Amino acid sequence: GHPAPRGGGAPPPPGPFGAGASAGPPGAPGPFPGAPAPPPGPGGMGSPPPHPGMGGPAGGAPGPGMGAPGMGAPGMGPGPGAALPGMGPGPGGAPGSPAPFEENVDLSIQAPKRMFRLTAKVVPIAASMASSSHVPIGAVLKPLAPPGPEEEDVAVVQPGAAGIIRCKRCRTYINAFVTWLENGRRWRCNICAQLNECPSAYFCHLDNDGSRRDKLQRPELSQSVVEFIAPSEYMVRPPQPPAYFFVIDVSATAARSGMLASMARAIKDSLDDLPGGGRTQIGFITYDDSVQYYSMKAGLNHAQMMVVADLKELFVPAPDDLLVNLRESRDIVEDFLDNLPTMFAKSQCPNACLGPALKAAFTVIKSVGGKMCVFQSVLPTMGDGALKRRENARVMGTPDEVKLLRPDTNWYKDTAVEFSRAQISVDMFLFPYQYVDCATLSDLPRYTAGTMNTYVAFDAARDGPKFESQLRKTLSCTTAFEAVMRIRCTRGMRISNFYGNFFIRGTDLMAVPHCNSHTAFRV
Repeated sequence: GHPAPRGGGAPPPPGPFGAGASAGPPGAPGPFPGAPAPPPGPGGMGSPPPHPGMGGPAGGAPGPGMGAPGMGAPGMGPGPGAALPGMGPGPGGAPGSPAPFEENVDLSIQAPKRMFRLTAKVVPIAASMASSSHVPIGAVLKPLAPPGPEEEDVAVVQPGAAGIIRCKRCRTYINAFVTWLENGRRWRCNICAQLNECPSAYFCHLDNDGSRRDKLQRPELSQSVVEFIAPSEYMVRPPQPPAYFFVIDVSATAARSGMLASMARAIKDSLDDLPGGGRTQIGFITYDDSVQYYSMKAGLNHAQMMVVADLKELFVPAPDDLLVNLRESRDIVEDFLDNLPTMFAKSQCPNACLGPALKAAFTVIKSVGGKMCVFQSVLPTMGDGALKRRENARVMGTPDEVKLLRPDTNWYKDTAVEFSRAQISVDMFLFPYQYVDCATLSDLPRYTAGTMNTYVAFDAARDGPKFESQLRKTLSCTTAFEAVMRIRCTRGMRISNFYGNFFIRGTDLMAVPHCNSHTAFRV
């Protein structure tokens, strides 16, 4: 796992496997998995390559480490006296073979269940046992799960002169499950069994049980989950201001449904709760058969609309005024939201050019990344990303029905991957009265760590309160921006599949442009 910044309150929890790293104080460089990649360790879990995306949390507040130094879950480590795979004697205990290595594991240290749950209480100690038991092993991870009423928040560790201690082979973070040797001068990694030297600035003598005497004073050595405040070498770019950009369908269907009024009301009610404080940025684009931009530069009396109807030669007018500081332009933003439902009340346009609107929004916020909220009511039929109706009653109940559940084009997936590289996450809100091809549109949130919410035949009286509540929760919950996540396993284990909304870089690094307290992953 790797560090993930976050904003919106107290320091959040890191990954459920143990310590991670997070952003420093406001204005400090954001975290980034920094060290160059050493040769891969056993099982292919090598050192993390550098990746952009460890930029700033909302408001520059300290953020969580989504990383995992150790397996702090029940059954995830060998018990006392167990031999690590490959560390014991040969068959029959042949003379000259290395003696079994005795591990001193404190099994009372367990990962919080709110953050990490296994499908089995224990893990087979050998591959033969795993294959004979036929029990699949999986886990559900919720890295930013908030603590319960009687639970403590994750401890925060400020690295000292020695920096963040990590295994030189597999880059696992120092954790409560490593084994200390030679009176504290060396430690054995609990993931790859590599012996590592202890820096002099981090040295402490061991007690009679083989544990460090300062174990209880160091959360990273006594707790299953901790958060490191990452130093500057974990940085690729300074923390970016949290940006929220809204891409809104204003076709006749959207205007008549009452969706615009509910959406505007929910956004206005959430302005005070957006993460980032005085650094938060905001912008809006609307679209039907053209794209409408809104300049909200501080000092204006009202938002200025600029319409671009040429979808083939789309350009962005006044790009510096389309994403503005919320605090400086608060009055203009509120005035725009108050007037938005009536601006398009008499619209007769049945079409929506979603693709060109996404390209325009990407051009505006690609330099800072952030969250993009898309509100769509009809099937996009104009410009890039245009879709066609695929409904066919004759294939229902036949083997060909599954084709309707697969994307019809790769355009939205390719766009989503480009968004992910720019640290942009997309949350989609669909309000269909007819076929809108959710299977294809879902690629946008799937590969950008976003979510999709659907309100079929939206009725403002019936569905409005639910929609507004969901949108407010999405905008105001505790949030980490520009995160990456890697899971390391002990020797003999490997991750075969990842489930959730993210984009895999390489073979095992999950890019998560946006992560909040509701985000969950499965492996």
